Amino acid sequence: EVPNDQSLSKLWAMDHFGDRDIDAFEAWKMFNPKPQAEGVIVAIIDTGIDYTHPDLRDSMWVNPHEIPGNGIDDDGNGIVDDIHGVDFTNNDGDPMDDQMHGSHCAGTVAAKGNNTLGIAGVAWKGAKLMALKFLDGTGGGRTSDAVKSMNYAVAMGAQILSNSWGGGGSSSALRVAIERVEHAGTLFLAAAGNDGLNNDELPSYPANYPMENIISVASTTQNGDLSLFSCYGKKSVDLAAPGSDIYSTIPNGKYASLSGTSMATPHVAGVAAMVWMMRPEFSMVQVKEILLRSTVPEKALENAVVTGGRLNARRALALAAIYPAPRPPIHAPSHLTFVDTNPAVGRIGGDAVITTPEDQSDVEHYSLHFLSSAGVLMERIGRANVSNQPSIQLTLANLTIPRFAKKIAAVAVNSSGRMPAETAAVLDIEDYGVP
Repeated sequence: EVPNDQSLSKLWAMDHFGDRDIDAFEAWKMFNPKPQAEGVIVAIIDTGIDYTHPDLRDSMWVNPHEIPGNGIDDDGNGIVDDIHGVDFTNNDGDPMDDQMHGSHCAGTVAAKGNNTLGIAGVAWKGAKLMALKFLDGTGGGRTSDAVKSMNYAVAMGAQILSNSWGGGGSSSALRVAIERVEHAGTLFLAAAGNDGLNNDELPSYPANYPMENIISVASTTQNGDLSLFSCYGKKSVDLAAPGSDIYSTIPNGKYASLSGTSMATPHVAGVAAMVWMMRPEFSMVQVKEILLRSTVPEKALENAVVTGGRLNARRALALAAIYPAPRPPIHAPSHLTFVDTNPAVGRIGGDAVITTPEDQSDVEHYSLHFLSSAGVLMERIGRANVSNQPSIQLTLANLTIPRFAKKIAAVAVNSSGRMPAETAAVLDIEDYGVP
């Protein structure tokens, strides 16, 4: 189905006579999401989103456990009225965009299609946009607020984090935060940068961190060339996507064309969301593999990115349709006990005991995670290989309790995948240090 949006012809990246687009029109015609997978959440970590924009409001994520406008933190996550996300620059639940960058990125991911208005985003059929504002109206922001945004996104169920920002040196806090995102099985998309430099020689962060969940994105033009401003790297930048003269949503119901690897990155986020909606059983690693293996080779990119190619939605969906499904364990741990013996407030330590299932033939190891108030597996805090004993003991040493963590969960894992949070053995966190 090709939507009826009035400015669709301005979206060269979706459909273009020169065939340097991502074949979005073709992908939309073959897209067949699983009913239970509609609503894959894409977190836009940026300047916020104008969630009142006519082309964005129906695509916004809505916190199911928060009552709008009542001035109460209904879901107990420490943020009042976080309906569509959070503004970490002002520490409140209103992530309204006071710049334009975040709204522009959001539109490319999931502007509402087939509503006769404006444009259609790549994943207009079902993806939901979570607004996480850590950049202010000038475009500046703090790494600490970016970290808070990532933690919130994972805790509240985002499967894809779209990061059209970067620069500066490496940060240990940022690196560790992205590792936590990786442990949660969440995809982290990062703009390669707009300095026109070789990231193999001069790293750009966060795109250059070596974590398995990162996809670093370069920018291409309507001619298929690498955009003049785009950073590149045969070893460090994964793929390219259209990023020059991209038309999308900006605040106050308006639209504009912008250029940058910032504009390329949300195209990848949109295709990732489509893949996950078609095959919700896929792991983060599998979605990344599909995106990288389905690129279209381009002579101009062969020495610029790892894949030597450009994002292609049609090829990604075709590959996803035939890709082998993961086979995680079906035998789950039956019980979990843990007693905190750490006297410090906000930290835990002690022995966790996992009661194993009678049949462990499909289990390779057990993974211990913090579990968020929304029921999402967060960072991994322990791992134990299978044994022939009825229980396994793990020692947790001096761990900081993350802001959004409410419980601890044990799940069974094998080389193919991890059991979902719904099957985990779970217990509430009881902090010994709290009187």
